Amino acid sequence: MKRKQRGSRPPRSNKPSSATLVHVLYLETAEDQRGSDGLRSPGVHLNERGRGPALCAACGGVADAWRGRLDNMQTALRMCCSEGALFRPSVAQFALVSPRAVIRYSLAEFGGWLSERGTKRATEAVVIGAALRAASGELPAASGVSHAPLEHTTAAGALAASLRGCGVSDLLLCVGGPSGVPRRWQERLAAALGGERGEPAPPLLGVSLRGGVQHSAPALAELLLLHERGRLLPLVQDRLALSDEQHKAWRRAEREIVHAWLRALGLHADGNTADGGGAALPAAAEVARLLEAHRALLQRLEAAGSLRAGANEVGAGSEEGTEEAGEGPGGRQGSARGALPHKPEAARAIRKKKRRATQGN
Repeated sequence: MKRKQRGSRPPRSNKPSSATLVHVLYLETAEDQRGSDGLRSPGVHLNERGRGPALCAACGGVADAWRGRLDNMQTALRMCCSEGALFRPSVAQFALVSPRAVIRYSLAEFGGWLSERGTKRATEAVVIGAALRAASGELPAASGVSHAPLEHTTAAGALAASLRGCGVSDLLLCVGGPSGVPRRWQERLAAALGGERGEPAPPLLGVSLRGGVQHSAPALAELLLLHERGRLLPLVQDRLALSDEQHKAWRRAEREIVHAWLRALGLHADGNTADGGGAALPAAAEVARLLEAHRALLQRLEAAGSLRAGANEVGAGSEEGTEEAGEGPGGRQGSARGALPHKPEAARAIRKKKRRATQGN
C-alpha cells in the first residue's frame, strides 16, 4: 500500500499573474558617486581603465565591484530572479542610467543566452561581467546586454510614450540611489516619456518604501512581489483615477482614521490629530465612492475582454467569507474557521470514557 506524501504541493508556475510587463529604470546620479579619495566622480565608468570595475584574468571574477556602486546595482538586478527560471517572466528589462553610461539588460534574452551556456544563477561576476564585456565589444547582441557611453551628454535616449485612455500595459519602475530620484531627473524623465511629438507625459507616481542607504534592492523586490500577487496594478489604477488634490485629501483622511483608531484604544498621545481634528474625514467617503465607480468601470472593461483587473475580487471574497464564517448554533466557537458547532454532550462522553479506562488500569 502506497503512503500518501504529506505536505506535497503542485509544481509552482512561473507565469506572471498579469499580462502587464515591468521595466526597471535604475538611476545612478552624481550625488551618489564618490571615489576612493572621497571626491565626487559622477557616472559609471566602464570604458576607462582604473575608473571602474575590471575583470580578473586569474579567477574570472570582478575586481572593485564597489566602483560606480555597481555592487548595489547587481543586487537590485538579482531581485528580478525567480525560482525555476533565471529571471521573473513579468520583468522585461533592467536599465541602468548614469551621467556617463547606460547599461541595458533585456532579461528574457539575457536569461536564454545564459541558459544555453549552462549558467544557472545570476551571480555578481555574471551580471557585472556581462556589462564589462558588452562595453569592450566582446558580447554579441544576442546576449541581451548592451552598453552606450554618454560622456556627459544630457539625453539618455528616447523612452516609448504610453497611450492615453488605454489600460496599463507596461510599468516603469524608477529606482534611485541613497539620494532618491532628484527633481531634475524627474523632469527629464517626464520629458522623455512625453515622446518626440510633445505629448503629455504619463503621470509619475512617487512611492516611499522601507530601506536604508542600500535601499534599492528591497524596494524593488517588494514592488515585484506586489505585481506577482496581482496587487500592484489595482493600486496603480486607483491612484491614476484620483487627481492630486483628491489624493492629498485621501491621505489626510487615512491619517485621521488611524489617529481616531489609536485614540479609541487609548494609545494616542494627545486628543488632537495632525490635521486639525478630522477635517478631512468627510472627504474620505467621496473619494471612496470615486474609487468604487472606477473599479466598476474596470470590471465592465474586463467583462468585455479589454482589460484584466482584479480590484473587485478582494471585495467579493470578503463578503463570501463573512457569510461562510458566521456564528453557528454554538455561538462564536463555530465562527473562526467555519467549524462545526460545539457539542458539550459529546465532550462529556469522551471525558467519562477516558476516566473509566484510567480506573481499569
